[in-house]
Amino acid sequence: MKVCTWQDQAGSLEVIFLEDNQVTIRILDSGRSPSFRHIDKTQRLNLSWLSEQFKRKHFRLVYVGSSLQAADILTKPGVGNRLYD
Repeated sequence: MKVCTWQDQAGSLEVIFLEDNQVTIRILDSGRSPSFRHIDKTQRLNLSWLSEQFKRKHFRLVYVGSSLQAADILTKPGVGNRLYD
């Protein structure tokens, strides 16, 4: 996941999360995941709070393919110059 900010001409700032994992996007849409039920205790991350922030439009979550995620070049295997999608 990559986080970026965007400021329009009026000076309004928007926080945009760029995510290439569709499962993560579904978890953040729903605000819960049975496999991550203890994540708030181990990672101090509250999925329901984060989901609520997206629903209130405090943040925006956007799907971006792996080939457009520059940071993924260090975390995903590639074939030649092309990364897996």
